[in-house]
Amino acid sequence: MDEPREEEKPARWGRSDVVAVLCLMAISSVIHAWQIAHTTVAARDSIGFIRFAWELEHENWLDVLRRHRHPPLYPLTILAVSMPFRSIVDWPEAFSMQYSAQLATALAGVLLVIPMYSIGRILFDRRVGFWGSLLFQCLPVGSRALSDGLTEGLYLLLLATIVLLSHLAVRRGSIVLFGVCGLCGGLAYLTRPEGAMSVVATGVLLAICSFRRDWISSRWRLVGCAASLLVGAAATASPYMIAIGGITNKTSSRWILEKLSLSCLSNDATRGQREVRPETRTPGCVNGRFAIVPVWGAFRPNWTKDDHHGNLPWAVLTFVKELGKAFHYVALLPAVFGWWWFREWFRRQPVGMMLAILFLFQALMVLTLGVVAGYMSERHMLLFVLGSSFFAVAAIFEFARRFCTDKRRCLTERLLLSFLIVCALPSALKTMHSSRAGFREAGLWLAKNANPADEIVDPFCWSAFYAERTFRPRSFSVPEGYVPKRFVVLDTAHHEHQPLLEFAKMLAKKGMVVYEWQRSAKEARVLVFMVPDS
Repeated sequence: MDEPREEEKPARWGRSDVVAVLCLMAISSVIHAWQIAHTTVAARDSIGFIRFAWELEHENWLDVLRRHRHPPLYPLTILAVSMPFRSIVDWPEAFSMQYSAQLATALAGVLLVIPMYSIGRILFDRRVGFWGSLLFQCLPVGSRALSDGLTEGLYLLLLATIVLLSHLAVRRGSIVLFGVCGLCGGLAYLTRPEGAMSVVATGVLLAICSFRRDWISSRWRLVGCAASLLVGAAATASPYMIAIGGITNKTSSRWILEKLSLSCLSNDATRGQREVRPETRTPGCVNGRFAIVPVWGAFRPNWTKDDHHGNLPWAVLTFVKELGKAFHYVALLPAVFGWWWFREWFRRQPVGMMLAILFLFQALMVLTLGVVAGYMSERHMLLFVLGSSFFAVAAIFEFARRFCTDKRRCLTERLLLSFLIVCALPSALKTMHSSRAGFREAGLWLAKNANPADEIVDPFCWSAFYAERTFRPRSFSVPEGYVPKRFVVLDTAHHEHQPLLEFAKMLAKKGMVVYEWQRSAKEARVLVFMVPDS
């Protein structure tokens, strides 16, 4: 690709840009609609967010914010989407809230193409902006995360918006735009605690501007931009911090802060106490009260041992493996070539420099999580995939330019881009969580056959969710004269990192099977035990 002049600015948007974005939004909508329609059960993490949203609707907000480990913006988004959705459909609350969570994420995923196209257009050109945005929507890690009830859709939308706005703010030297960057950074923090790194990254970009007189020449304007950035971030983030009495309630974040001797930044309720490791908390559901550890991801062997100083080699190796999985392997090679061929792009434009800073911060955060908590997932690589999709596409165009004749260049570009998308789409369009169908059926059976006063012990949360226990008030009175039963939900598959599982198995030995589900002989059976009151 031809190297742009450093002072060159992209042309204003025209009709072709609007058409390109509308096409991207249409394709994205079709992909996410397909995935939502082919979702077997809610993502297990989404059950916690759905409970959060339900409590925000029915309980005191201050108490709810202090009690939950996650920031409130995504649950608020679920609640906002669920209100009109529940007025349209007459479904059980579990299904209406599940689809509300998925629709909230998918809507953010569709809107994500706007800042992504703009970033690619500024970095390279319209073609790279279009195909880079499309590639990200088609890769399994991106498309599936943007269709599930997870925070990734909203979080990536905010990060991409910050990258775009920071570029415009630097180019224009706009104090107002830096304030908007701060507002969006505060919103990113209210989505995920690590969203605060976007404010720090923008501050680092501003510091670099002090050495680039061609970007922001006035020292006083730099000071004004920095003050505007901080005021914007504080305006959105500080009310939540004041409400919880610290920076975050999230278990893994607080545990990392403690390991880094920053426990004074965690919630007052746990200040001065040793934080319990994430895996030692009770994951699973007992009557809708639950804590969750991830089901999918890489865990370090013997991760319950407190030997975090020996985790670095494992963290680095796992980082590389998860990065390859996130790129679906086939897109990693062109991305690497793109990083190398266009390495100068990271410093030529503020948008490229902002991406580089965010990449560095994200890598440090993920590696710290691997070292301290012994856990890493390909979902942690989404930011790398988002920013690198443009470099992967640009590398394909550059490859065709360098090694193909003019007559074959266009054909080569189309074949390589089609190859990437064709390789990615089959995995992206697979039914989500299909192996968990038995837990949904067990939950529906419990919804019909268990009394609301009965106790449900569910190490995996799905059955308790579909039995409507997620939507039960925290203080629930047992009808007079009724003796509650206890139901235990198990399956015959092998599971690790599920401490409640041993407790559930111990209870199940005392009971008898009252429901059994198995779709085929190759799949695990899901069993519901009724345990007599002891």
